[in-house]
Amino acid sequence: MVSSHFIMAEPLTITLRYRGRDVDDGTMPVDDVVDALQGFAGAYSKVAAQVDPSHLHQIKVTAIKQHSFDVLLLAGMFAADKIKDLGTIVDAGKVVVRTIMDVINLKNHTKGKPYDVSVSGNNNTVVVLNAEKIELSVPVQSLELFREKLIDGDLNKIASPLHEDRIEEARLIAEEGKPDQMESSILSSDREYFRPDSAMFQIRELELVGTFVSLNKESNRGTFKLTGGNVQYRYMGEHPVDLFHAEFARKGPVRVQCKAEFDQNGVIQRIDIISVHSLQAELDF
Repeated sequence: MVSSHFIMAEPLTITLRYRGRDVDDGTMPVDDVVDALQGFAGAYSKVAAQVDPSHLHQIKVTAIKQHSFDVLLLAGMFAADKIKDLGTIVDAGKVVVRTIMDVINLKNHTKGKPYDVSVSGNNNTVVVLNAEKIELSVPVQSLELFREKLIDGDLNKIASPLHEDRIEEARLIAEEGKPDQMESSILSSDREYFRPDSAMFQIRELELVGTFVSLNKESNRGTFKLTGGNVQYRYMGEHPVDLFHAEFARKGPVRVQCKAEFDQNGVIQRIDIISVHSLQAELDF
């Protein structure tokens, strides 16, 4: 049996950075952090299996920095002890991350609209012409992964914390501060393009009546009961969270102003709550 170990000589350093007023203090809800890490790890492992199947890659969290909100990661791999070309191993990690960034850039570029593709002078590169007739050159393999939607669910997790005026950007950076730095970003304004099968989903702002079932006070998420069943919610209102927690403590139904995400069948999948109003009048004794 050939032994193996995790190669970490001159590892690829990756930063997953979130920027916005809700993370300016260097903190972020645990649920959002877990989603983001699972999203990146999932995307990395799937792409690595495609572009470098001969090695078992691995991601390690090294630190969380207070700079907006940064998660620092190291990319290495399990490889046979006899492997001596560590530079090649690091290059393989760069190809994986570059491919993930290419898919992000393609989603930002096409914005869920029809696009045209032409082959450039290099057989390994294609030119994608979006609806605004703007060109973007990417490797053929990156376009294939984009078309296959292989990592759409993972990118959705990375983008899930984004919300206008709260967390406005998720930026992926590799080898920060070095001449060969690579980076790509998802803006809150482009969040909808990173939902799986986004064309099949619809987001509408409306009022709903129901009751709160559960609340995680750290992440301000939980379950909200509607007539047709329970849905997951996240509180995204302007009012202090203490007022929201007080509304949650009330018994009985409430009316919530929210942004609801509907699937292709018109069924609500999740809601972002903007405000809460009790339907039961307070009695003054």
